[in-house]
Amino acid sequence: MGAELTEESTQCHRCETAWTIDSERRYCQQCGAEDYSWQPPKRPGNRRGWGGCQYTLRYVGPSGTFSDLLVYLETTFVHKRVPHPWSGTRQVSRLVYKPTCPWCETDMSEQSTNDYGVDFSELRFRCPVGHRVIVISTDGGLAWR
Repeated sequence: MGAELTEESTQCHRCETAWTIDSERRYCQQCGAEDYSWQPPKRPGNRRGWGGCQYTLRYVGPSGTFSDLLVYLETTFVHKRVPHPWSGTRQVSRLVYKPTCPWCETDMSEQSTNDYGVDFSELRFRCPVGHRVIVISTDGGLAWR
């Protein structure tokens, strides 16, 4: 019959042809067998799990002294279950920005703005030390000031 199915086996346990591996499963193209015990290799990630896109932002403000400072911005999705009148609950996903402070290199948290007439194309962030960064949307993408 076929070979014993082990984690290290490189051949199908039915027909002994090489496994085909895609991003989520290991299977045999010849006989259709699947190795349900196989797990895809873990990708090296950052400390926050899936990080989405990572951006490097340049300074576009009026001060020339900050032109050499870069802000590293990472996007993540936050999933939350909220009440819904017809279905009970539903999942709401929101894109969240996580910038790194250009001075002390710590994670910054978003600050809410309660001012009337605030432009929603800018987001304000503050690190635990007190440094502040405003991420703005420009014609060329994202920048900070």
